[in-house]
Amino acid sequence: MPLNLKLNKVDQEKLENLFYVKDENILAARYFLHYLVNEPNLVKKDDLTNLIKKHLSEDDAFTETVLNFLSEDDKQIFSLLSSRVSYGFISLDEQLYKSNPYYQNIKVTKQKKWSWQLDTLSYHPYEGFSYRDIKVNSEDFKEVNFFGYFKNEFKYPILRYKSSVWMSITPHEIETMQASIDLVEGELIIFGLGLGYFPYMASLKEEVSKITIIEKDANVIKLFKKHLLPQFEQKDKITIIKANAFKYIKKMKNLNYTYAFVDIYQSVDDGLNIYLKMKQLEKQVLQTKFLYWLEYSLLAMIRRAVLSILEETLNDSDNYLKLKGQEGLVFQYLNKKMGDLTFHAYEEVHDFIKANSLRNFL
Repeated sequence: MPLNLKLNKVDQEKLENLFYVKDENILAARYFLHYLVNEPNLVKKDDLTNLIKKHLSEDDAFTETVLNFLSEDDKQIFSLLSSRVSYGFISLDEQLYKSNPYYQNIKVTKQKKWSWQLDTLSYHPYEGFSYRDIKVNSEDFKEVNFFGYFKNEFKYPILRYKSSVWMSITPHEIETMQASIDLVEGELIIFGLGLGYFPYMASLKEEVSKITIIEKDANVIKLFKKHLLPQFEQKDKITIIKANAFKYIKKMKNLNYTYAFVDIYQSVDDGLNIYLKMKQLEKQVLQTKFLYWLEYSLLAMIRRAVLSILEETLNDSDNYLKLKGQEGLVFQYLNKKMGDLTFHAYEEVHDFIKANSLRNFL
């Protein structure tokens, strides 16, 4: 049965405004991604001098420099990007992150096991980066980003697979995992090992009694057990099992984990289909509360896809079904799952695409 939209003209116009915001979110994200991937070292301290002389703060001067570069003097693009950055690009306190318990107590030195390697990288002075998960406006679903920079070089640990950084412990990882770390208690299961940041921080909590880590790669486990786990103050709380996350979760029906934390993807891009698959599997383990790294960004991507399906339904089109690859799989899954839905009013659509509603629907 196809999705049904039975909206009056006024409600259709309200819905079309959400489509417009969705398109602006996507456009702004493309501009920011270009900066983060290709031009993160665009800003130099000396470049900010003239702007600061115009009575701008250093943060405002940094922000204006980046947005002017990206917009190429297009006032509409500049305005769009400005509306998608919370407080602009801000100078972050290095000591705040260097005082993190993992930074203080776990020393990562260069080590290698087959294709995996422990190492360090650095942010250059005035290199821009994302440091938090996005924030979504509850009324129009505008996606707001958080960007920052350090004034001095900032070194951070990484786990590299061949030539790619698989995991790092940067302000972004620290900030985006903290809410879940604050929540967990009792017996905890973690899907994905990496550098062990989440299990380390969770192990320091008195409320956490036992931690089981599921990791499929034997060499990652060997690296971790030899070079990182011995440095954990609460290593006796931790058990590591070599297993596939999707297969192991099916064995959890009779295991009384209080919380599960899922981190088996590098970013939102490769995490979306994993998230959808895990959301289906977690329904087999009702006694365990599942938490996901970057869940608000994952739900934002799903919201974009849902709005695209609604937009094409309103226009009597189904081009989204022709998409290929991972993106195509997401649209096909959502199209099938939304097939029995009928929306009679704008408010029903608005409530449906809120984070909690989408999370429960999936």
